[in-house]
Amino acid sequence: MSQLSFNACRTKWNHANIRAAQTVSLDMAVHSKPLTAEQLTKIKVPVELAYGLSDIAYRPAQYEQFAEGLRNAGVDVRKVTTMADAPQFLSTTHAHL
Repeated sequence: MSQLSFNACRTKWNHANIRAAQTVSLDMAVHSKPLTAEQLTKIKVPVELAYGLSDIAYRPAQYEQFAEGLRNAGVDVRKVTTMADAPQFLSTTHAHL
């Protein structure tokens, strides 16, 4: 999956599209803000969270805080799973699970 992602990025995020690449990577990380409790109350479906223990950007405590914030807003958090030797983007590396 990483090789597929890399090849797609290499062909699409060229000089002509460099601003788009910055928007979906750097700008998203720098300018993202947590959802408010009011926004979280609008989630009406059950939620399952998965955390990769090899994630270098977020610590396990941050995922627990996020799950607790969801629960406090009335969100039905059904499951919080941790995965050994898994990175941050589980949807690309562990989509089969």
